[in-house]
Amino acid sequence: MVPVTTPMLQINNSTPVEGSPVLLNCSAKNGTGPISYTWHRYTIHEGFMPVPDGTTSVLILSEAKRAHTGWYTCTVRNAVNVETSGRLYLDVIFGPDEPFIEIKPYAVIEKGFSANEQEEVTLNCSALSNPPSHYIWFYNNSQVYSGQIYIIPRISRSQTGLYTCLAKNNLLGTRTQLTVAITVFYLPAGSPVCSARSHNNYKEVALSCSWEGGHPLVQVRWSESSEANHMKMSNSNATKILTGADIQNGSSYTCLISHPGLQNDVRCVTTISIPSGGPNCNAVSTKQNDYIMLTCEWPGGLPRVMLEWNNKEIGDSKESSNIHVLKSTPSYNNKLFTCIALHPMNSVHKTCHVRLESPVLETSQNISVLEGNDAQIGCFLRSANLTAEITWFNNKNKEITPDSQKYGILKGTNWSTLTIRETEWSIDGGFYQCSAFNAVGNSSNSIWLQVNSMYE
Repeated sequence: MVPVTTPMLQINNSTPVEGSPVLLNCSAKNGTGPISYTWHRYTIHEGFMPVPDGTTSVLILSEAKRAHTGWYTCTVRNAVNVETSGRLYLDVIFGPDEPFIEIKPYAVIEKGFSANEQEEVTLNCSALSNPPSHYIWFYNNSQVYSGQIYIIPRISRSQTGLYTCLAKNNLLGTRTQLTVAITVFYLPAGSPVCSARSHNNYKEVALSCSWEGGHPLVQVRWSESSEANHMKMSNSNATKILTGADIQNGSSYTCLISHPGLQNDVRCVTTISIPSGGPNCNAVSTKQNDYIMLTCEWPGGLPRVMLEWNNKEIGDSKESSNIHVLKSTPSYNNKLFTCIALHPMNSVHKTCHVRLESPVLETSQNISVLEGNDAQIGCFLRSANLTAEITWFNNKNKEITPDSQKYGILKGTNWSTLTIRETEWSIDGGFYQCSAFNAVGNSSNSIWLQVNSMYE
């Protein structure tokens, strides 16, 4: 019994034109019969697939098709062993098929496709072919581009017309083509604008809807669901006046825009509302306490809430957030600042207040310790609108730094404690001072420390 040798593959035409016959031959020099043959085709997408009717040494494809493209192998076997040949690639030449044109954005009309002026239009032409098709684009019979994807960055009304994709197989010299019609609608630039603003000294709301330009001019109208068919159309813009006291919070109003370039009316919805709660006020100082920043905020709602400080005595009116900066001075101590919020849906204006206050300190009582022990003194800061920094001074009226070996300082949000370590009778007794300052003033308290000698 002689084992079969590795078979050799031969092909009469490795690059046939689709429809042509192809013959593949598998031969093994040695091997005791009977010998069986199995053919396989391999592609990246399908993997290894057995070839139908591939059971003899000769594989005949009477009409090669594109589906026959791939790597072919032949396996031979007898009673002794099995051997598989090397791979042989069959590349079937075909095409191009009839092109298919994909258009983005996709908008179909009676006679082709449509696009709005200034839109980016992408035309993607696909025609199956091997080798791959070469594409040429024509606009009204004039060549404009070479490549599969033709992009018009900002199409204009002057570019309405016929677009033709020509697909060519340069190896076969064959070609196919497809033509589509694109109509460019001339809409106004940008998008419709809907807004709501306070009107008539914050007693009314003026709804405005506009979209200027276009040919013909767009038709706009404000409507509620019950009025949709009764509101009068107007060109380019429309205004609707509402009484603030009659508006329910969260009421929505719709502006409808019509134009031949639009398949359906465009809706622009405006919701009238007043934010919940009321304005929030606070005051902060800069790090060096050089300036005071008054902040009044009431975000949200439409129209936006208008905010004023002290009836516009200081600063200007601003929507949603009004920040006013003052130069620090003790004259502002105990001064009240009022922020007034104006909105058409509020018959009575809402307010918030900030009173600027200098720091007020509370300290522990005078204490007495035995020499050698640690002494601890506490200082507490009453809450105020402006933050304050607490500073300690020793019994020689020198500021104590936190990194001192003799003293320890522990701080919280509104308190601070001073620890005098290993007190000495002759050195550490006396008055210790706790001080605090902010942008409008300062305060200080003294605490007496009595250090008792252990020899007394």
